[in-house]
Amino acid sequence: MRASKTGETPTISSIYAYLNGNIELKADMIPFIAEALNVSEQELFSNADSLRILRKIYARNPLYNKYNHIIELLEYISPKSLETLEKTLLGYKQKTLELSHIIEKI
Repeated sequence: MRASKTGETPTISSIYAYLNGNIELKADMIPFIAEALNVSEQELFSNADSLRILRKIYARNPLYNKYNHIIELLEYISPKSLETLEKTLLGYKQKTLELSHIIEKI
């Protein structure tokens, strides 16, 4: 993937910076992002389509497909509950990584 104007290939860190809003997204990258997500360019700019885009991404992987219902319910969660959910999931992630590290040593 190369930008048509600059000829640059985005680095992993620049992609994360785009996603986090730390740097501006260059317009010539939009077609590549849409293609990678398998959505139209217009869908990237529609709030109504954001959940549908997530569903498309998760539907490609059967492992993630079972979590679609959770994604659909997230719009109803309160900010405090969302914060609690995030902390809980981060805790699970940390414990899983620690367990994986222990298993690797065995």
